[in-house]
Amino acid sequence: MSTPESLIEVFRQLQPLNDISDVYLEQLAQKAMVAEFNTNETLLRKLAGPSQLYHYLLEGEIEYRISMMERTHLFHSETEDWCRRPLEELLEENGGSIRAKTACRLLVLSKSYVEELLSSSLDSSSTVTPMIDVEETLDEIQIDDQYEDDWNSVFLNSPLATNLSPRVLHKLFQLMEDQEFSAGETVIKENEPGEMFYLIKSGYVQVSSGPAGPLEEAIELWPGDYFGDESLVANTPRNATVTMVEDGILGCLNRSGFDEILRQSLIKTINDRDLGELQDDRPALWIDVRLPIEFKHDHKQGSINRPVGSLRKHLSELDASSRYFVCANGGCRSELATYLLRQHGLDAYLYNADEKVANTG
Repeated sequence: MSTPESLIEVFRQLQPLNDISDVYLEQLAQKAMVAEFNTNETLLRKLAGPSQLYHYLLEGEIEYRISMMERTHLFHSETEDWCRRPLEELLEENGGSIRAKTACRLLVLSKSYVEELLSSSLDSSSTVTPMIDVEETLDEIQIDDQYEDDWNSVFLNSPLATNLSPRVLHKLFQLMEDQEFSAGETVIKENEPGEMFYLIKSGYVQVSSGPAGPLEEAIELWPGDYFGDESLVANTPRNATVTMVEDGILGCLNRSGFDEILRQSLIKTINDRDLGELQDDRPALWIDVRLPIEFKHDHKQGSINRPVGSLRKHLSELDASSRYFVCANGGCRSELATYLLRQHGLDAYLYNADEKVANTG
């Protein structure tokens, strides 16, 4: 258990606590809480309103996740500037969530109380009464993390859901059937046919792939994450194995349901007529995802060759200010490439000159 004296020394190393006058640090120490978190517990997630608390990592390793594929592992270090600032600042710009990758110790403070002490450090006040109870507020947030709608809020902010209209989302939730899975159970297996799309509602899974797969190392997916979509889009075997790490519930949507309500919204197809309506000052990049030997034989003038595997690895290098047109001559591969680009937040379209009716979602 941390003593008030040891906490005061910690305060002097943290921002903005180091701007609080020494006469108030003992008061702050009396109202501070040092919380212990186990591996894989949620520490923070983006909330609808302003946070009431400040969290500082004192020990351990965390995972900061913006999306399923955008994850950063951070270790506590006295030399790292982010360790001297509240973890809430990591979420301010891009949202996301923070989980414990190892056992972690966090310093938890009332944000309003800190602000009051900072203000009082400028005048002669000697006593400040905290407006909220830190321990009670922390308990409320931990309880809230177990609410069923937590997976819902995460999913609705995902790249997939942001491409769906409210009507399509409503139909998706109507058609999806919940299924219970046990810890250790394999949900999908690499190289097997794909027939189902999954949305995690509770529990979490581990995703891994062989040497030829898209993942260099296993990743974990949590409530609100989804998987199984790429196989359905491209009509290809599964490219990874997904295993339940703990008991959970997955929302399941079969192939026919996926094609009926999701495919058209997720892969925007345009023809020459629609192309004219998109002309503006934005740079346009034409992509052909076929194999080099196919591309060499016949391709659209001005297009570049980026097979799907190469495109996937270099998504982070693409310019978000550009517009992307994927030539439809690659069939399902072209559909998958368009889907991957849109999932990465890029303005991408499947270009089919022979398409009579454009699908603009």
